[in-house]
Amino acid sequence: NKRMAANWFYGLWLLEKIIGIFPPRIAARIELHISFFRNPWGGPFNGQAKRVELFSQVLKAVPFRAIVETGTYRGTTTQFMSQASSLPVYSVEMNRRYFHYAKLRFRDESRIYISHDESRKYLERLAAKESFPHSYVLFYLDSHWGNDLPLREELKIISSHWKNSVIIIDDFKVPGDSGYGYDDYG
Repeated sequence: NKRMAANWFYGLWLLEKIIGIFPPRIAARIELHISFFRNPWGGPFNGQAKRVELFSQVLKAVPFRAIVETGTYRGTTTQFMSQASSLPVYSVEMNRRYFHYAKLRFRDESRIYISHDESRKYLERLAAKESFPHSYVLFYLDSHWGNDLPLREELKIISSHWKNSVIIIDDFKVPGDSGYGYDDYG
């Protein structure tokens, strides 16, 4: 029912606005106790079963050493990637509130590393770390929304610093396949 869905989304929007009145650290602590926020879009990869399947197939095909995610949001996909792969997952979130939420959510997870930064700067920092793998890394790029679209630069950074790696880009259009949701920036 469209009306029920519209009311539900409005209620969620209103709840987020009310909680957003608080400073990011406090808002994150409040949200941590609201179960909806752990799985806000229907599961990992925004609830899209085909993307979950694609991720699982890629994981089986390549001997990855680490996973890098740009755009943690609430960490639903972050947690799935960690559990499905048993690999270290390095995730970066630019929004302070979502960063604090994910940091709290994964405080006891030894394989999940959450950072607060802009994705291009974060990738440059990882590239400069000698201890970080520079091959067989799976990149899941999902930090492109709003006015700043870092995807082009993210791809340049990755291609110039990592070899034998795989890049999965979220929110792209697959012509003829309505199973993939995507963002449209005009």
